[in-house]
Amino acid sequence: MKRSVLFITFLAILLSLPLLVQAARIKDIAKLSGIRSNSLIGYGLVTGLNGTGDDFKKSVFTLQAVYNLMVRNGITV
Repeated sequence: MKRSVLFITFLAILLSLPLLVQAARIKDIAKLSGIRSNSLIGYGLVTGLNGTGDDFKKSVFTLQAVYNLMVRNGITV
């Protein structure tokens, strides 16, 4: 009887352990030296390839894409 009570108690503790675990992102709990607070954005755009007829100055979609990117990041044009 005593063993079964001990086993049930141990099992209850074991099953309740996952409830105590909290998830956290590394960037929320750690600070690396040399890392700045602002984030960087990469944006690739290929235009003006020889022989393709593509021209950056005449491409409405290319200009609109660059304009939208700048507006979304708070850059006034």
